[in-house]
Amino acid sequence: MATFDILQHDLQSTIGPQLRSEILHTLWNWNGTADAQNFVQDSACFDSFFEYYDQQCAAARHDTKNQTLVRTHRDLLNIIGQLQDINRTKLAIKTSLRLSLLLNDSNDSDELLENGLDLAARIWLMLFVGEYRQIIGPAQRRIVWKENDSILGLLEREFSNNAEVKDNVKLERLFTARNMERIAGLEIIWTSNLADHLRLFDDDTRVAIFHQACFLKHMQSQDIFPEGFIEETLRTLALILPEGDKNCRRWFESKKSKNNLDPEAQKCGNPSSEERQIHKFRYWHDRLVILKQAFDEKEPATIYQWWHDRRRRVQWYTFWVAVSVIGLTIFFGFVQCVEGALQVYKTYYPS
Repeated sequence: MATFDILQHDLQSTIGPQLRSEILHTLWNWNGTADAQNFVQDSACFDSFFEYYDQQCAAARHDTKNQTLVRTHRDLLNIIGQLQDINRTKLAIKTSLRLSLLLNDSNDSDELLENGLDLAARIWLMLFVGEYRQIIGPAQRRIVWKENDSILGLLEREFSNNAEVKDNVKLERLFTARNMERIAGLEIIWTSNLADHLRLFDDDTRVAIFHQACFLKHMQSQDIFPEGFIEETLRTLALILPEGDKNCRRWFESKKSKNNLDPEAQKCGNPSSEERQIHKFRYWHDRLVILKQAFDEKEPATIYQWWHDRRRRVQWYTFWVAVSVIGLTIFFGFVQCVEGALQVYKTYYPS
């Protein structure tokens, strides 16, 4: 008797532990335990990824009004399998799928193929490829995958390598996501679109941070993204979410529960002084420079921000000494006023 392929479940079905394990194994050759209880514990870092997986699949079904080639998890993973030859062009993959699925050359079939490929690329690469309108938010930038472009070409275009960078700028330990929020007043937007990582928007008042570290760590063993890109992206997370910073860890824990963040994002290590040199970052160099400038230029707007802003210590001490002097002046002036009022009162009412 033939066994049922669990990946044949509809994309709209609930993803249980066994189905989750099969999807991960097919995507990244992940070897999770078959025991459901242990699996739930071992794969907790994937909760955020599967929320993203569900959102993408639901948005694709909604946006295409269920006219889609991708109805089951097996359908989706089969298309992802076609993408894994990263040197093949999109046109070549579409031609191969058209033949294997016995589709004609109509515009309708071409749209079905486009939507299926875009969804597969979104899941496999965690990049917002294509035109699905339902999931485009304020910090989400669409990526166009051209017909004559391969996955390799797409990634090299999106993530260019600034090999000639010579900047001698150090990113200090205060340069963390927590301080960006509480000192500089930047709003942190947690994103699952890798192309938006460290991007400032809305007149430099919000910054996007890609938190899917579990995805990044599993991509380290895959020869897909440009050389050194994944490792550098993990180093940016170690920079702005340092594992050894207790205050930053507590801050991240409070954000994690509210936003279903990947817990691995705060477990990427602690960069050394040498690793904090900005010229050590080739792929994310430009965005780090812009973010550092925005961080340095933001002036405290509240007493809370003034108290926590230690970027310029001399200015910080000067400000609080001045506040203390003014406070004491007001206090003693108030005391003198009260004392004078009492003396006048005693003059008129000596008894």
